[in-house]
Amino acid sequence: MRSDRAVTIIEHDGSGNPSAIVSPYGQRTTLTVDAHDYLASLVNPANESRLFTSICSSPRFLCAYVSLR
Repeated sequence: MRSDRAVTIIEHDGSGNPSAIVSPYGQRTTLTVDAHDYLASLVNPANESRLFTSICSSPRFLCAYVSLR
């Protein structure tokens, strides 16, 4: 699905959170978010996954972001 212009699409779920990134050539990276709307995981086009966690004393502010691999 490629047009004359290279366009990357960011899809969103019903709550407005990003749920996927689709490249101009159709490669799809799937995203999930946690209860505080921070990135929780992603799965890339090669089906490799990464888990993330936010570390902070307040859910309103992101203090550290750690890839759990």
